[in-house]
Amino acid sequence: MTDTTTVAPRLVESLAGASRRHRLTRKLLVAPSHAAGRELLRRLALVGDGWVGFEVVTPQRLSQKLAQRGLDDARLDVMDRFEQQALLDRALDSALAAEEGVLGELSEGVGFRERVHGAILALRLAGIGPRELDDARFGQWEKKLFLIRVLQRYERLLAARHRADAATLLRLALAHLEHEGAQLPPVLEADQLLLVPGLSMRGLSGEFVSALAARGGRVLETDPVLGLDAPTSLLWGNAEIRRSARTCTSLMNGTTRPGWTSSVPHRSMPSSGRCYGVS
Repeated sequence: MTDTTTVAPRLVESLAGASRRHRLTRKLLVAPSHAAGRELLRRLALVGDGWVGFEVVTPQRLSQKLAQRGLDDARLDVMDRFEQQALLDRALDSALAAEEGVLGELSEGVGFRERVHGAILALRLAGIGPRELDDARFGQWEKKLFLIRVLQRYERLLAARHRADAATLLRLALAHLEHEGAQLPPVLEADQLLLVPGLSMRGLSGEFVSALAARGGRVLETDPVLGLDAPTSLLWGNAEIRRSARTCTSLMNGTTRPGWTSSVPHRSMPSSGRCYGVS
């Protein structure tokens, strides 16, 4: 038998408080994964509060819903991971055809394609295009030129085939939020938006989460990790940080635009732009 008499974690208490205040309203619980969100709701039920009105969504699924109008206007179709890999392979093969150096020799090595695929997708999700990559400093210009070629070819294939990847969805979702103003868009059909700590605050995903928080998304409180500061790359909220509600005003003042934080352009949230657990 499950023991429900133990003290619930602060994260569950925070979620339970939202459930009690808005019992019959539709509540979107934005979690890093569906499994994490469902487990949180299961724990909520064990402490005596039901999950009526809750729906678990991930930032990726939420961005696709918000991007739908932009997808329709631009006549774009969302790729699955198999088509995405095929386009990445084609872009990589095209770049390798003009490669005569060390990278060409490595092209048949184990893991080479996976590494290049991961680098291109990471650049896309960071909001870095060929022009920004060209401005970055690399120890070996051959690698930089090679990545620029692959990235350019991949983006051309996306445009030619009218396809949208995760980065495209995030850009369109951000544009939709900007168009709708300071409130949650009606297309979400939600009365409450709850953000689970642990969401990534890097790149376009971080901009998207910040935009949701600026429009009424509430970060759930969680227990702090003693002796460690909250990581800047993750959305986090605890009681101590919650007292500093002034940090959220920067979201509405437009100070959360990305900046260059290293020799390689990296889109990340400044520390003043994080919004922690404000009701």
